[in-house]
Amino acid sequence: MLWTLDGKIARDFINAHDGELHSVAFSPNGKFILTAGGYNSIKIWDLTGTEYREYLLQENTIKSATFSPACSNDSTGGHFILSTFYDGIVTFSNLDGRVLWQVGSASLARFDPQGKFIITDGPSGQIRVWDWKGKLQRAFPINGDEIDFLEVSKSGRLVFTFDSQKGARVLDLTTGKKMSYNWGGKPYKTVAFTPDEKYVLTGTRNYMAQLRDFAGKLLMNFAGKANAWNTIDLSPDGRLIAVDSRETAIWDLQAGKILDIRYPSDYPSPITFSPDGQWLLMRGGSIIEDSYSNRRRLLYNTRALLWNWRNDSLQILPEGMSKLITGVFSADGRFLLTCGAQDRVAYIWDRQSDKIEQLTWDGSEIPFHCPAEFSRDGKHLLLASSGYVTLFRSDGRQISKESPKPSEIAFSHDSQSFLSSGPSFGTLTRRFNQITLTERYDLYPSFGNITRFNLDGDTLARYTHENVFINTLAFSPDDQLVLAGCSDGIARLWAAKGTPLLEYKGHTSTVTWAKFFPDGQHILTASADQTIKIWDTHTGQERATLILLDSTDWVVTTPSGLFDASPGAMRLLYFVVGLEVIELEQLKERYYEPGLLAKVMGFSDEPLREVDGFDSVALYPVVRLQLDTQQNLLRIRLSPRDGGVGKVSVFINNKEIKEEANPLKFRGFQKIRDTAMTIDLTPFARYFLADSLNVITVRAYNEAGWLKSAPHSVEYRLPA
Repeated sequence: MLWTLDGKIARDFINAHDGELHSVAFSPNGKFILTAGGYNSIKIWDLTGTEYREYLLQENTIKSATFSPACSNDSTGGHFILSTFYDGIVTFSNLDGRVLWQVGSASLARFDPQGKFIITDGPSGQIRVWDWKGKLQRAFPINGDEIDFLEVSKSGRLVFTFDSQKGARVLDLTTGKKMSYNWGGKPYKTVAFTPDEKYVLTGTRNYMAQLRDFAGKLLMNFAGKANAWNTIDLSPDGRLIAVDSRETAIWDLQAGKILDIRYPSDYPSPITFSPDGQWLLMRGGSIIEDSYSNRRRLLYNTRALLWNWRNDSLQILPEGMSKLITGVFSADGRFLLTCGAQDRVAYIWDRQSDKIEQLTWDGSEIPFHCPAEFSRDGKHLLLASSGYVTLFRSDGRQISKESPKPSEIAFSHDSQSFLSSGPSFGTLTRRFNQITLTERYDLYPSFGNITRFNLDGDTLARYTHENVFINTLAFSPDDQLVLAGCSDGIARLWAAKGTPLLEYKGHTSTVTWAKFFPDGQHILTASADQTIKIWDTHTGQERATLILLDSTDWVVTTPSGLFDASPGAMRLLYFVVGLEVIELEQLKERYYEPGLLAKVMGFSDEPLREVDGFDSVALYPVVRLQLDTQQNLLRIRLSPRDGGVGKVSVFINNKEIKEEANPLKFRGFQKIRDTAMTIDLTPFARYFLADSLNVITVRAYNEAGWLKSAPHSVEYRLPA
């Protein structure tokens, strides 16, 4: 697909190849698109989606392809194609599809961005440099294993490589110097050199980005979230949110921040608060000191444990309950149920008598996703297997079985009914163990169907929304409302009798978790878009969005633009209005609200400030630059927006040469500013570097003078 910058689909290249698409690229002039996919097919398209050419270059599956850059070897760029194939062949071909040369024993290839040469890997981890005619210029033995990743800096001087045996290296092609070090052995997905080529930013397959110098020293760590927010729970008093983000972190809604205590993990873990809110049931393992991340880390396994987050103490669950994928407490905290990951067995632990019983029933095995819930009165247990929802007494005796192919379940607060999402059903009654079971069989596909049953298996109500999957279910505290988190990014609310009431819209991906706050006035949702949102139950209005950058840094925002953030997150923030990126400091005074979350939730006596939303921000004009190198003139064009036209500042190599390039002028009795101006660069020749590329930068202000644009730059080299 071809997208515009505002997120709209401009062209859809349907069935571009017969098979998987492996690579896409723009031509240097931006007029053509290259796609590589299927078995061995390369296609060139224009921007209207019309196929221009197709090539079949090899008999093996193509891996990647790209256009040549604009350079001395190709004046306008895009006249040649560099391709790699899974059989270890690299080809260099023209636009007629003719292979000009090829090399073997290579699976990775890059053009030097300056267009001087081509770089490939080689046998035994070699780095090889070729000219455009296919002649080998130099070969650098790395003395390692097969290279898994290769990237070239913008100047073409440095090459980053990674292999599973030797780790990461940076090779200087001008000197042949190799800087070898092990950066943790994590497979790299992407790498970028900083513009000054002093540092390298790496992105790995463990949701981590890291900035390092060439000695391998870690300068900054950007830890991403490992998965969607479905490993989350709300404490019984509604004041704490526990979230697993590589570490289990606890968000204090009253304090409006993440507590300075956390438990390490390597993979997402199911987490559940105990009824008293002091313990978290979670998956654990062995803690080690990790020199790679300079912090304690959990060696992943499925062992279940209880973590007392108040005093940072641990209690390992008894043998037999160790393989945790799902766990729930009874309302009084006495009973604890866990479902295992490998043996697919459920256990009930009586914490008072320390007795453990294995749960057995007539039905299919427990699925990997194992919804389970105790009734509030402690008399019943609801468990979803891969075939049925089964109702047990708390002593483990099966008493009823409902709803084939369930996906989610929830008990009412009065313990007299429960919800099950799944197909719509016909009815079949049979006898089992002297108990009459009412089973339901599938009538039509299980999209958006929720059924409410009483404890005898009778249907009380149905809640339906077509063409969505139900990911999570909840009753309101008074049992008068039913909440569902859906696959289309919307949480939906029904009256208990089945009448649709509200839709909570704001997430950009599937809603994975949803729950009412204890007072019923707010709803908490989590999504695969990696945000957590708080909503007004009765109006459907979003109150706040919680963003967890890692287990330490966080951001809270409101729809009006108010925000609060941790000090670490504050350094990473900026505003976006439409497609405009605005520095944080320019709008911080207007929108920064310390203690925002506590004010939103009513834990603070301070009122929430009312501010104009982002749609009222008085934006600066659009800036367009044109450089006339023959006459040394810089032409500036301004297109006013709602903020009008203010002053214009001009810089050469970061030195301000004109603070006010667009002064106020009188037109009659009215003061105005021009929307077009020309700057003669000749008087500022002393600021230009004779032997380097110079950068001329312009920033434009809104009419009020309090908001300025991002820097707009053009490059300029003095004539010889």
